[in-house]
Amino acid sequence: MFFRKILLWVLVIGMFLNFFLIGALAAYPDKDITLFVHVSPGGTTDLMARTVAKHMGKQLGVNIVLKYLPGAGGSIAYTDLALSQPDGYTMSTTNTMSFVTNEINTEGLAYTLI
Repeated sequence: MFFRKILLWVLVIGMFLNFFLIGALAAYPDKDITLFVHVSPGGTTDLMARTVAKHMGKQLGVNIVLKYLPGAGGSIAYTDLALSQPDGYTMSTTNTMSFVTNEINTEGLAYTLI
């Protein structure tokens, strides 16, 4: 019985908070989103980025702007992402292998895995 009361209160509080959070998040996004692509146009990552941008833009009702930043095993794009404003309007494609390899082999990166 005690467990049911606790569960009921958790659900009630969760629903109450959710009601206010939905109103706060309703305005996102209100401007274009930039998607960094860490490789040159023409490959499979580019195809994936274009497909995701097309459908994500349609769902969100904004433009997804692809910005190509190839080179240095993806470090250029990852660094620009790490140094960009953390406002949810800048994203990046990633390649797990290059991300990890850059972290292991390069000192002084602007980003870390943790």
